[in-house]
Amino acid sequence: MVQDYGITYAKLMLFGEYGILLGGAALTIPLTRFSAKFDFIGNASVTEISRKSNKVLHGFAEFLEKSESITSEIDIIGFKLDIKDGLYLLSDIPIGYGVGSSGVVCAAVCKVYGKNHHPIYDLTDNLLFHKSLFSSMEAFFHGKSSGLDPLACLVGKPLLIRQKKISILHSVHLLKGNWFLVDSGSSRNTGLLVEKFLTKCYKSEFKNDFQSNYISVVNSLIDEINDEKLGNEASDNMEQYMEAISVMQLKYFNEMIPAFLAPLWQQGLDTSYFYLKLLGAGGGGYYLGLSLQKTATEEMVAAYGFKLTWLDI
Repeated sequence: MVQDYGITYAKLMLFGEYGILLGGAALTIPLTRFSAKFDFIGNASVTEISRKSNKVLHGFAEFLEKSESITSEIDIIGFKLDIKDGLYLLSDIPIGYGVGSSGVVCAAVCKVYGKNHHPIYDLTDNLLFHKSLFSSMEAFFHGKSSGLDPLACLVGKPLLIRQKKISILHSVHLLKGNWFLVDSGSSRNTGLLVEKFLTKCYKSEFKNDFQSNYISVVNSLIDEINDEKLGNEASDNMEQYMEAISVMQLKYFNEMIPAFLAPLWQQGLDTSYFYLKLLGAGGGGYYLGLSLQKTATEEMVAAYGFKLTWLDI
């Protein structure tokens, strides 16, 4: 029977989506608003959701057992036996919304069925190893994965990725401001969007422009966030960074911004009341925003018919 390793929380990739695939920096934080935990169908009333989750886990296990590098780390036999007994993931994390619905599955499996289980506080020297493992595991859901989302879900603390190094941050003090999520009302297919982006990167002109402009700005922002010597100066610069990122994402990721959301995005830029950016792959799900005028932001988002959720970062 499955052991109880408690709840696994969702995550937010604040900055670095797509850029991390080309060596750029990234920053993730936990999102405790959403969580997941393994349970058995026999412990609760059988629902269509639990049946579907059990079916997905069955396919996931079959995918995992094809990889020797994964089976050397994950107890696939135990995992499959529990699936046969009705194992499913009890989760309130919206699927395809950019907050780690597939990452949580990988993290939960590693927690419970990892052969060489490491307590979370001992992960520091194993972060790159687990990121590589998760990259292979999450490929089941997305086709190609950096492995960062599951790692962020597993660790449950802010993660800084810079120059192929990963650091666990105990807190992120310099992200002051009114941060929020906008619910686009539709989910996305991360795998197809990542494939589309990588196809664009085959063109050296796009890739070079993206690296020299967009990745450069995001790297500078993350460096400032992580530089304690800057004090509140980094958060004072956040508005300028967010504006720049919002503008550039309209250029580089226009197909990841739904046509029905683009007018709201542009109005935020035109009024300077708020700035929007992708959360994860884009193409639907949640989008992340920073508000400079809280009441005006609420009114504008509501006027376009979207749901806004304020975050405590």
